[in-house]
Amino acid sequence: MSKGVNEKSIIDDFMEIHNKFNKSLNKEEIYLLRNLIDGNLFFIIYSKFEEKTLTLENIQDAISYSMELANKMKINLEFPPYYFQIKEYVEDITIENYEELIKTITFKKWIKILTLFKTKILKLFEKAPKTTKEIILTRGTTLDYIGQTSDKSYYKLNRFTSTTLEPYEALFFADFGHTNYGYSDESYGRNNVIYKITVEKGIPLIFINPFQYETNLSDQMEVLLPINSLLYIERGINKIKFPINGPNSMKSPCVPIHKYKDINILNMRLISF
Repeated sequence: MSKGVNEKSIIDDFMEIHNKFNKSLNKEEIYLLRNLIDGNLFFIIYSKFEEKTLTLENIQDAISYSMELANKMKINLEFPPYYFQIKEYVEDITIENYEELIKTITFKKWIKILTLFKTKILKLFEKAPKTTKEIILTRGTTLDYIGQTSDKSYYKLNRFTSTTLEPYEALFFADFGHTNYGYSDESYGRNNVIYKITVEKGIPLIFINPFQYETNLSDQMEVLLPINSLLYIERGINKIKFPINGPNSMKSPCVPIHKYKDINILNMRLISF
């Protein structure tokens, strides 16, 4: 995927602008982003919230799991999930009584909390830096939810969407690299896809990598796209050759390449939001 990678000057300009913006954020805004990029909270709570399939049990289980995982990984949560939004509706909640009080929050109130959460993220995008040059982002997925459902070559994102500046990270999330991790099934990942997204000028983006917790994913160069972004599909899915017996992890040195595998690429342009 070397073709079409951003020039160093584009990345440098992007980082300079976004690092300045990120330093301007307050604690509540930082934890908005941390809650959004917590994979467990996003997939179990927020995605179901957007799809209107959310249940009270989903919410309680996801928050419990995230807090247990943070403790296990020795991550210091200065503020627990959705703390600032919950406080708008449960005034007597504190960090100390959080775990007990969230058990008493009704589903109806949770919908208000999550609606407020979404509103706050939208406001953050209103002041986020807009692209001054075209920039290429990628996203890896195990299920092609765009190429198979696009209408007249356009697709509108119905949620905030995570992408990366680093194509190899997209490959990791698409699971194309499983051969590098001890898997031998040659058919694994056959239907997975990499979305290559050229973002046009004037689109607000949020570089959320600095807000990752110190985990093995804290250097994935993650960039958030706004909800309702309109993608223009430039052409159908095509395949490229990619080495599958190179590095045996994302951070290890490369080894000689002897084997390649076809992977699916879908080229798109983000044209408005």
